Amino acid sequence: MRISGLASGMDTDSMIKELMKAERVKVDRVEQQRQLLKWKQEIYNTLNKDFANFILNAKKDFGYVNGRSGSMNWHKKATSSDESKATVSSTLGTVIGKHDITVDRLADGVSAASSSNISKGDKSNVASQFNLNANDKLEFTIESKNGPVKFVFGELDEATENALKGELNTVYINKSLDELSLSDVVNKINSASVKDASGNVISDLGVKASYDKGIDRFFLQTTNTGKNNAMLKIDASAGSTGEKFINDLNLKVKSYDNNGDKLEANLTTGNVYNGVNAKISYNGVDDIEKESNSFEINGLNVNLKDVGSFSVNVSTDTEAIVEKVKNFVEEYNKLIEKAGKLLREKTNRNYKPLTSEEKKAMNEKDIELWEEMAKGGLLRNDMSINNTLSSMRSDLYKEINTDSGVFKLLTEIGISTDKYSTGSIGGQLKVDEDKLRKAIDRDADAVIEVLFKESDLYNKDDDDLSKDDLAKKRANSGIVTRIFDNLILGMKDIIDRSGTGSNDDLFRKVKSNILIDFVIGEKNLSKQGSVSFLDYEVNKLNKKIEDLEVLLFRKENSYYAKFTAMEKAMQKMSSQTGWITQQMGGKM
Repeated sequence: MRISGLASGMDTDSMIKELMKAERVKVDRVEQQRQLLKWKQEIYNTLNKDFANFILNAKKDFGYVNGRSGSMNWHKKATSSDESKATVSSTLGTVIGKHDITVDRLADGVSAASSSNISKGDKSNVASQFNLNANDKLEFTIESKNGPVKFVFGELDEATENALKGELNTVYINKSLDELSLSDVVNKINSASVKDASGNVISDLGVKASYDKGIDRFFLQTTNTGKNNAMLKIDASAGSTGEKFINDLNLKVKSYDNNGDKLEANLTTGNVYNGVNAKISYNGVDDIEKESNSFEINGLNVNLKDVGSFSVNVSTDTEAIVEKVKNFVEEYNKLIEKAGKLLREKTNRNYKPLTSEEKKAMNEKDIELWEEMAKGGLLRNDMSINNTLSSMRSDLYKEINTDSGVFKLLTEIGISTDKYSTGSIGGQLKVDEDKLRKAIDRDADAVIEVLFKESDLYNKDDDDLSKDDLAKKRANSGIVTRIFDNLILGMKDIIDRSGTGSNDDLFRKVKSNILIDFVIGEKNLSKQGSVSFLDYEVNKLNKKIEDLEVLLFRKENSYYAKFTAMEKAMQKMSSQTGWITQQMGGKM
């Protein structure tokens, strides 16, 4: 029990509170250290997010496909003289100039359609629609180049259903034919897939069905085109209900013979029907066949629409290259400036994180301004950021082992770095547009190579490569590729130091395996999987604060115990004095 100033008349609560303020300074100092680490982590994570967004936005603007630059086509313009015959687009390797194309034949698949109305009765169910018994069973097989699938429709007993479940590439509906609709059959065909011997799906069936109730016609078509890719075969046991059903669909098949000539005939179960290749002439070379109407030839993407002749003109889009390079440089410089500001920012040692007591005496605006000053310089001369920027700066000046050999240095295409000056971070880029345009006019593909070339070691993580292999990778990479690689290395280092915040998915979009080392802890600075160095340090301070809080609690109790003892002693002394006075007749 605490006795507070009853005998002494002192405000012991206030006195102990003041004494504890002095004791609490130790806790406040540790809490301030923890707050600084949390702010540092926050700044790190924000910068890492900026690194990630810069890479993703740049790749999107440059037209990377699946993270790679090889399919970019914006630097060349391909124009078809007759878009009713074909639409075209360029790729990285498209040859500049005129391309003459004649389409002798379009690629086609196999199609079948009812040549007359198919319903013999009510269309609500298969039994009435085709004059079948409700307890009949429909069984037939449809085969495409992807493989065969057996279809079974009808009311099944348990043994039959269990047997069908065990059959490979067999689908069924356990429903009597007076409950089964033609739409059920269509849906089952369209959702069917072909599986391997282990039951793994290889592909879809490759055949699509439809039924137009308004005109009462049934349609089948292969999803692939081409002589070797498109095939249709429908089979059913002779005399079976399944054969009758197929025949009653009145299907007329359009297919092609081995010479590519079109065939049209009524469908016969068991017959094999094939598609046909597209046949074109390209720049005087005749009889070129393609399985599809969409294909690439000599770097040119072609989408055929009709037979006939047309030409394609491919030219360099100089302004597109200049504009995209300028946009990239502008965003790159913003990123460098932001990172450089963190490195140059002065530390404000007079502004420490506020204690809870100090915050109570301030308004929100003053707290915000104070904390902004307190955060200043937390990443001054930071090793991770410094190393990342230094690596990027260094790689900007190094030669690129280009395949063309036309350009090897960034400066040769009109891009240079600002000279270093006191107070600047250095490494920012500037574009000489006239020099860049001249380089593009000389060899646009060589300019693109200097910027975007990817090494054979592109898929190898930099921190898994030997020193020699890393140097080889850099030497065979374009400038933009080098910048991305260095930023990713810097990101991984920052992740080890400060974690991912809430940006895991964002970082994985940059590189799918970027978090593996962090998660397993192999190269993690804290040596603990998924725990960053700063999280580890914050956790240690949390434990220290907990221990200090326990000590403070004990200290406070100790103070109260001492004051209580003093109060009891004074009270006892007062009682004794009163007794003595009373015994002496009050003469004391």
